[in-house]
Amino acid sequence: MKLTKNTIMFVLVLTLGFMLVGCNKNSAPDYDLNNVKNAYITIDINPSIEIITGDTGMVVQVNGLNNDAIRLLIETNFEGKTVDEVIEAILQLALDFGYLNFDVENAILISTVTSANDESEALERKVSQKVQDFINQRKIRVQVLKASFSATEDIKAKAEEYNISVGKVKLITCVLAIDSSLTFEEAAKMSVRDLLRIIQEDRNEIKEFFSEEIRQEYLRLKDHIKNEYMLKIKEFINTQIQAASDEVFEEILAQSSGTVQDIKDLYQEYYNALLEAIVPDVTEEDGEENTEIKTQLEELKKLLEELNKELKELTEEIRKRRPFDITAQELEDIFERIKEITLQRQELTKQINELKALLEKNLKDRLGEGFPGNWQDRLDRIINEVYREIHDDYRKRFEKINVKLEELEELIMELFRERIKEFMDDLKREIQNVRDQLKTDSLAVREQIRQENEILKEIWRNKKK
Repeated sequence: MKLTKNTIMFVLVLTLGFMLVGCNKNSAPDYDLNNVKNAYITIDINPSIEIITGDTGMVVQVNGLNNDAIRLLIETNFEGKTVDEVIEAILQLALDFGYLNFDVENAILISTVTSANDESEALERKVSQKVQDFINQRKIRVQVLKASFSATEDIKAKAEEYNISVGKVKLITCVLAIDSSLTFEEAAKMSVRDLLRIIQEDRNEIKEFFSEEIRQEYLRLKDHIKNEYMLKIKEFINTQIQAASDEVFEEILAQSSGTVQDIKDLYQEYYNALLEAIVPDVTEEDGEENTEIKTQLEELKKLLEELNKELKELTEEIRKRRPFDITAQELEDIFERIKEITLQRQELTKQINELKALLEKNLKDRLGEGFPGNWQDRLDRIINEVYREIHDDYRKRFEKINVKLEELEELIMELFRERIKEFMDDLKREIQNVRDQLKTDSLAVREQIRQENEILKEIWRNKKK
């Protein structure tokens, strides 16, 4: 059969099309949301939610990163589910509780991290498409934003500097807020799997606290207690070093150019430096701009507290008076007011988060990029940074006389193992006491949220009818 010129061109174009599809498939892998291994996904609606998957490709954790998200997820358990199932459920919950509203323009920000940059981008596209399909089916006005396109220039520059994805920059930022001993450079070299493990352990520790404030209070108190006990142990070690006989140091001094007295004097200096450490006052006023921001922040927090109090009173009134002691009109009026409060709370939360981010940026400008965590809730992390700098300084000083500071401390700790164990047991006991008290407070919060959620879900379900 003789082929015409047009037929030949058609075949060539068709063949080229198949080739391009094949190339695109290889260069940009597609993702099956039923099997997503070792990934970190965040969905920001106003509730900010993180999804963590494990080696099996199933979800191992879904965590709320702010109060709205904690409220949204309070009676859920997604462990062992697929990413596809979890995203569907989260979006449905957001719809049920009014965070996705038919009457206003909504926005959802998607961020994803996997082991490779191209895989992260492919997963981001897939998750975004999943969200887009959900909102299209329900005809909600939503703008779906991808973190890779919406990131600030600073974040993009950081990603380019370390040759990592924008999502991994966000993941590392989360990890540095948890583990202040890590640097950004060290974290950038770690696998996504290892970074996720740090986050999982941290979230497991605070998952029983049902408000952001209680979680931050626990972390603050825990850090404070740990710092106190660190100083107690250093004091004990110093006392034993100063009182020790020359024979104790024989093995350490075998390769050293120093003397027993050199070791004793240098460790005394080290302990004094820890006691005299000057910690930056991060709460001090540092200009009209910050003063104004903090004033605005306090005003917004008071407004939010007032709305939360009113919401609690309204939901309690409905719960107590139904079904016989409340008219249909009264019920409708209360429902309308609760809807107004819900929307106002969302807007206030957004403004508060923006102001907090601005304050944190200003603080980082003062203290340096390595400053970890929230400026208000993790001040003890700064103390850790100061102590680490002192430790690094004296470790180098000991190295000049061929003595390892860690080995010196381990020697004393081994000689007085039982006493050190007593210190550690006391530390664990104090942290557990704080945990138990806050857990009791948190259970009351959980019950109140559960009651409010029942009514809020009913309100927004009726609104869609």
